[in-house]
Amino acid sequence: MAEVYLERKENLKKIGFKSYQDYLDSKLWKIIRGEVWRRDHGFCRGCGKKGTEIHHYKYSVKALVGAEPHHLFVVCRDCHSKIEFDENGNKLDLIDAKRKTLCIIGKLKFCRGVSNSRIGYWHRDQINMNKKTKDNIYQKLKALKQ
Repeated sequence: MAEVYLERKENLKKIGFKSYQDYLDSKLWKIIRGEVWRRDHGFCRGCGKKGTEIHHYKYSVKALVGAEPHHLFVVCRDCHSKIEFDENGNKLDLIDAKRKTLCIIGKLKFCRGVSNSRIGYWHRDQINMNKKTKDNIYQKLKALKQ
């Protein structure tokens, strides 16, 4: 589990944030969050109830700057807890949390769920941002490649 947060911390530093909280308080996150919220119509991707938060499936640089919106989902508090914690309230490691994300969000057959018709657009949808914000993101990504 610590490895996941270490990766997140390192990737946040690469894009100019001191902490995850700084990232969550940023204008960038507010834009990304708003667009993910719009894409999912404010409804939990797991159960269809009113969403309350956004779940990061992945903490890559691209996901953190909004270039991989298919790794972000609107979820309700209950579904988010089911994804992040086991039955005893212990935080799950990345592999188990990812598997539970796919079970809850995707309703995959191996999870004894049913097909979720909303899952179809999460790979296709892109986040809409103004040109200045997009340019800023791509400049940061370009600088990381050098």
